[in-house]
Amino acid sequence: MNSTREDGREEEVQTFSASHKSKALVPGSVLFPSPSPSPQGEGIVAGAQASIRDVPRESFLPLPKGEGRGEGEGGENPSSIPELSETPNTHVPEGSRRSTIWTRRNFVQLLAAWSGVLASRTTDRAAETVNARIAKVESFPINYPVVGHFKFFEGRGGRPNGRPAVVIKITADNGAIGWGQSVPTPRWSYETLETVHSTIKRYLAPELIGRDPFDLEGIQSAMSRDIAPSFSTGQPICKAGIDLALFDLTGKLLKQSPAQRWGRTGRDRIPLSWTLNPRSLNEIEDLIAQGRARGYRHFNVKVAPDTKFDLELCRTVKRLVPDGFLWADANGGYDEATALAVAPKLADIGVAVFEQPLPANRLGGYRRLKQQGALPIIMDEGIVSSVELDEFIQFGLLDGVAMKPARCGGLTEARRQVEMVGKAGLMFLGSGLTDPDVSLAASLALYGAYDLKYPAALNGPQFLSESILKRPFQVADGQLAVPKGPGLGVEVDEGKIKPMLIKEV
Repeated sequence: MNSTREDGREEEVQTFSASHKSKALVPGSVLFPSPSPSPQGEGIVAGAQASIRDVPRESFLPLPKGEGRGEGEGGENPSSIPELSETPNTHVPEGSRRSTIWTRRNFVQLLAAWSGVLASRTTDRAAETVNARIAKVESFPINYPVVGHFKFFEGRGGRPNGRPAVVIKITADNGAIGWGQSVPTPRWSYETLETVHSTIKRYLAPELIGRDPFDLEGIQSAMSRDIAPSFSTGQPICKAGIDLALFDLTGKLLKQSPAQRWGRTGRDRIPLSWTLNPRSLNEIEDLIAQGRARGYRHFNVKVAPDTKFDLELCRTVKRLVPDGFLWADANGGYDEATALAVAPKLADIGVAVFEQPLPANRLGGYRRLKQQGALPIIMDEGIVSSVELDEFIQFGLLDGVAMKPARCGGLTEARRQVEMVGKAGLMFLGSGLTDPDVSLAASLALYGAYDLKYPAALNGPQFLSESILKRPFQVADGQLAVPKGPGLGVEVDEGKIKPMLIKEV
């Protein structure tokens, strides 16, 4: 259904209803209004192609002809964009719902589409002038100290084990350096610090040496050949670190930020969500107070399998923070019957979205939860590549995706998925894997460029006490600034890596 905004533009409203109650949620309009006209509000740009197709054909001037470098970091191949020759038509057909003359909406759409085209072609042509080859790939396994309790980073007796990560340094033959970071979480996925480090050293690094860092398609093909996929991408968390390092390296060679490379105008700061993972109900108020003291206004809660505990947790959060965005994440911890029973109760309390209620392979259960309509069903662990995302959208299994560049092989694939979700009219939420430093910078770059409308569950600054950056991220008023520099926009202090190195892997 449609609603009309104050500026007169129509806006899509997704309605999620259950027999007990009907609720309406307007994706991306309630919490964080865009600071400036945003392409996401006018239609997602998929390398400029999607937005161009969204604009009435009568509204276009001819596109300039030309060949691009091909599909890669700069967007889709501009030569694949259909050439449109119609000029604006001032005729209003009888019975037309709206005029096809140049409206403000048409103009914003056209401007967004053209900025994507120009950014793509500028990046492609600039890349063609850069003569660089990968000369060296290094892998540094490190461990970040963890503060507070988070179930994914605790060992025996509940003691924190630290947050393992692998820092990747790719050096080009001209001396340029790109930094990436893989963030394995054994209690969340099958990848470990050991598998990431050994895979890079023994398999991926030798394959990268001598390659053009801009040849992302060739590099991804080689990595998929050496570490084959199973149901989906093989070792995506490991490969994400390589993807980030290549993105950082090529961005520095181009002297472009992510937003510049993608031709996007988004937001400069990302509001954050404070993660609540209490071991007892008595801890809730103090944990909320800790978040509020740092400026956080929104909260995400870890639920499952104890529904009685979960419902009381959510009631308490909603009572103490009635205006905050409350996000429940089960991490696949419910069975289908329990999830179907608890979803309407969570909705009654005021929970906004229900993330990963079932294990990732319970597809029939996801369809029934989606059909129930009590809450928007958000997928996380089940979405690794755009292949299964497309299938899940076609089968009607989800209402949105909690995006994580670290989960799906890096920024290249994450960006593709964000655009697919937007094109399908689904919800795009931003999340992470307790991302530190370089991985956090990548998430912020994506969410900022694509004008994320909901608070991001990026809890690295909440749980991690150290940084390898020259200028570590600082939370201010519950928000993080989007890096603005070339590449990923951050600088690594190599001197800070050594004290955190794990010497025996």
